[in-house]
Amino acid sequence: MNIRHPECHLRRALASALATDLEGVDDTPDVEGAAPRRPREDECGVVLFGQFWPAALLAVQAQVRLVEADTVVVSGPAGDACVYAAGRLLYRVAHPNRRFFLDLSAQCMAQPAARVAYEGRDSADLEAVDYELEGALARLCGAARHLDSGEALSAARVLREYVLRFEALAAA
Repeated sequence: MNIRHPECHLRRALASALATDLEGVDDTPDVEGAAPRRPREDECGVVLFGQFWPAALLAVQAQVRLVEADTVVVSGPAGDACVYAAGRLLYRVAHPNRRFFLDLSAQCMAQPAARVAYEGRDSADLEAVDYELEGALARLCGAARHLDSGEALSAARVLREYVLRFEALAAA
């Protein structure tokens, strides 16, 4: 079953995020008692993709266990993010970590019960290493698609050697 209505679900998710779901923006941190304002659309990041979700989670009567639904992720100016499926808020992450952004890149967000894995920032050093490593490995993987099998095996051996080096550093 497919319940895709991208434009409708995108509008609904963004409106909900801006009105209530995202954290407010404190433009005047030095002014005591000043209420935070609601985020504006131009301050948010929005990603839309199709993902399979449990039909029961979306309250969809279907003969199948999973249904494809529009997934919208809205990140706000305060650093939080909200995940919606079929226009419904599934969860909010106050401080998304690298796992959240890696899953967002893969267009495969965690089920609501597993969202705790997304909470909590990583150290700046760890984030820098992860992003650099992920970028380099993604470029290497793209280039390896054009290698013959012997060259690909050679590249895999080099990667295994580096894994051993990193494990030795971690054990030291």
